[in-house]
Parts: sequence; structure tokens; C-alpha cells
Amino acid sequence: MARARTLLQVRTAVRARCMIESELDLFSNLLLNEWINESWQDLRLELSNADVEFYMTTQAGTLTTGVVSGTAHGSVALPNDAFAVYGIDLTVDGQIISIGPISFQQRNDYQSGTTKTGVPEGFHVTNVGQESETAVGTGTIILSPAPDAAYPYRLWYLPAWVDLDEDDDVFNGIAGCEQWVIWDVCIKVAMRIDDSKKQEAIATRERDVSMRRVLKTMKRFNRAGPTRRRDTRADRS
Repeated sequence: MARARTLLQVRTAVRARCMIESELDLFSNLLLNEWINESWQDLRLELSNADVEFYMTTQAGTLTTGVVSGTAHGSVALPNDAFAVYGIDLTVDGQIISIGPISFQQRNDYQSGTTKTGVPEGFHVTNVGQESETAVGTGTIILSPAPDAAYPYRLWYLPAWVDLDEDDDVFNGIAGCEQWVIWDVCIKVAMRIDDSKKQEAIATRERDVSMRRVLKTMKRFNRAGPTRRRDTRADRS
């Protein structure tokens, strides 16, 4: 683990940073644990949206051939633990290709005359799962055009964070990720008290500094040479 920090270590740092070591009634351990978990999920999303893919996972399967009835597109199930989707890889004639997101307005733009199937070129999440009392159903990702064959696929996504609640449970990060979390929780603390010392503004500034530092280090972690793009669709043609 690159830089693991326990829940206890992060919570203790929050109390020290915010000077609330003795404020156990207003800021209970349970409340701080909740805020720390929320901030850790937010950090994972911020980094993933900034092209830092350290927290992504995948799900593999095989596409169902053909269109969804009454539409011009196909579909694939959204993983139940998906928090954000970032890409889909398809295996076509032995070659792995990536398809990117398209807008909802583009869902019907991939037909050729009356033909609505082909190698999918784009995806769009249209349903995150319908709520039904205490349960949530399976969500949907549409594919355009609809698959003309049962292509193997691999879906890349950020899984939802499962809250930590034991003091020795760990958060794993690189380059001081926990500093962003600590300052983010400090903002929440400041919002709950009389902020006459302008602690919220200070915490916000320091959180932003932490994010810039983390992004700089993480980009360097995966440094590569100049990007060379290749037109894989033209190659297939």
C-alpha cells in the first residue's frame, strides 16, 4: 500500500487541524467518520475526473446482439456498484478497441439506412437503477449502434466507496491524498460552528493546494512520452 492511513489517524488529524480535540458532543467520532468517508469518495471522483485512474475497476462480459425493442441502440447493464463510468473496451476480430461517451442526443445518429447494428462506437448511461423501497434495480448503458455480434467487452468505472467504520480500517493513497480529505472535512467543521476566525476560507485554500500537489505528483507517477494517436477505426476499415 502506497500511503495507507487508518481511520483513526485521519480523524485525529482532523481534530488537531480544526482544534476540536475536546469537542466530542458537537463533533462525535461517528459524525467525523461519516464526513471523512464522504470526503474520501469525493477525492476518488475528483482524481478520476482529472484522468488519474488509480481507483478504477473493471467488469467484463459479452454484449447482447441487436437493438433494444423500439429503439436504434443496444444496451449493457450498469454495474451495481458503479459510481461513475469512464470507458468501454470491445474485442473485435481479436483487436481491443475503446469506445467513448456520446450525448443522449446522439443516440440515433449511428444508423445506416434501415440498418441499426454494427460495431458500437459510443455509450451513454441512461439509468442508474430504479429505486424500489429498500432496493435499487440494475442500471442501463446504451450502445450505438446496437451490437451486430456478441462482442466481449470490459467496462471501466469508479466503484462506489464502502464506508469505513473501524478505527484500524485504512485509506490507501499516494502523495498525501489524505491531506485533501483532512482539509475537506475541516471545511465541514467550520460550516457547523461560528466561523469568526475564517477557518472555512483557510481550509478551502489549503485543500486546493493539496489537490494541486496530489495531481502534480500523480501525473509524474504515470509519466510517459508524447502521445501518438492512431485511427483504429480506419485500420479496421
